[in-house]
Amino acid sequence: MYPMTNAPKNIDWNSLRWKHRLFLILSESETSPEVVEMVEQVKRNQPYFEERDLRFVLLVDGRTGWIDGERLTEGSVKRLWQRTRNESQALPGCVLIGKDGGIKLRESCPVELGLIFARIDGMPLRQREMR
Repeated sequence: MYPMTNAPKNIDWNSLRWKHRLFLILSESETSPEVVEMVEQVKRNQPYFEERDLRFVLLVDGRTGWIDGERLTEGSVKRLWQRTRNESQALPGCVLIGKDGGIKLRESCPVELGLIFARIDGMPLRQREMR
């Protein structure tokens, strides 16, 4: 699905707090039709992601993952998977994390990105950013 980068990226997720929002897809397979559809939607809407300081993260089975197409270390994937995986949420699932680090939305995949953008645009911090 994504090209392999030279070396996996180790991410300290706390370092993204107050800088970026995260849109995650948690899945058991990167090739499920729902995941493929979401990845295509993300690619088509990249300018809207950039405008909202939104990073795209795909996590597969808690072991493999990418952030904006760059492969993540297994440790980075495990930390975020454990933090965001809700056993009652069906996979694949979508999760929106705000700049404050809080989970703002959980939905089954696929989800219309317009819903994600509207949720972000309604947040007080985003309202201040748009002024």
